[in-house]
Amino acid sequence: MPKDTFFRLPEEKRQRIIDAAGLEFKRVPYGETSINRIIKAADIPRGSFYQYFENKQDLFLYLLSNKYDDIMENLKEILRGAGGDCFLFINALIDRFMDFYRDKGQEQLMVSLTDENLFSLLLRENRENKVCESVERRVSDSLVREMDFSRIAVEDRQEELYLLDILWAVIADNLRTIFRKGKEASLDGEMEKLRGRIRSIEKHYRVPGK
Repeated sequence: MPKDTFFRLPEEKRQRIIDAAGLEFKRVPYGETSINRIIKAADIPRGSFYQYFENKQDLFLYLLSNKYDDIMENLKEILRGAGGDCFLFINALIDRFMDFYRDKGQEQLMVSLTDENLFSLLLRENRENKVCESVERRVSDSLVREMDFSRIAVEDRQEELYLLDILWAVIADNLRTIFRKGKEASLDGEMEKLRGRIRSIEKHYRVPGK
């Protein structure tokens, strides 16, 4: 996360850096983004950048953390539209992901978010990244409180969280496949595989007749 020197900057200068970074991360895939372009657009010396952030990854994760409330509200909106059902929610989330990816002007942002090197920072097994692990747990805990498990074969809150862990792991595994294949990957095909895996899990958890 940013160093104290960043938070001591005048608000206008902080916002200028955030805006410049946001434009750069939307412009090209994460691996092609440039600190030089960010500092030029923000009109700050290169040395100043490293007084504010450890590196480009640090800056990107900070921008993501700033979007936490917006992301959570969007997820809860999707969940409410699915009637609180976790499996309907996942399928609606896939639909929203596909729509977002295809929106004009969003492709490069999504490519940045799905950069393999960056994605490795966000994985729970990367134990050095305690911030992302904590955020992932906060997301699960926040969503599970609004989920309706009356039609799902789980007995308590811990089993509800276990089920969400399984679903997140399946989603992450499919995303890894997309990153590994790169341009050779068929997004439609991989998303259909994901839906199939979710359906297989649902068969074991859905209460018959519900």
